[in-house]
Amino acid sequence: DETVFNANDAQGTTWVDPEGRGAIRPKGKGRGLMISDYIEEFGGYLRLTQQQLEDARREFISFPREARDMLEFQRDGYWDNERFIRSVRKAVRIAEYKYPSDQYDLVWIFDHSSGHQDYSEDALVASRMNVKPGGKQPKMHPGRLTDGTPQSMVFMDGTPKGLDI
Repeated sequence: DETVFNANDAQGTTWVDPEGRGAIRPKGKGRGLMISDYIEEFGGYLRLTQQQLEDARREFISFPREARDMLEFQRDGYWDNERFIRSVRKAVRIAEYKYPSDQYDLVWIFDHSSGHQDYSEDALVASRMNVKPGGKQPKMHPGRLTDGTPQSMVFMDGTPKGLDI
């Protein structure tokens, strides 16, 4: 989930001196900070313990400890699909390390934010496909059939498959 904080939030009250003079309050919201994080059903925020992090870094040179992302609006731009995809990939990497697939089935639930309505360029989206192979359509990442069998979305020569295949 995500939340936004601004430097001048909660400006509804102010301290005044005995004569009733108060500080001049800023008119704008001030600098903004967006924090996005992932919450586990039982463990709170998605992060590794210190021991899990040390074990992960012995196996992988670089490994994130937590899934949280922070973004300062004026300095870092805005939360967009590219940032969302990077954030999800980081969270999935942590969750898959913490909860191995041979022992757990991970379920991801996202709220309805405009940032969640976009797809990565290689996402499996039928409306982006042609009926016939080739043509102007993206090369999509492999999918899986209902029985779990991998399904390539491109031919061996790299040509994207169509809906008819």
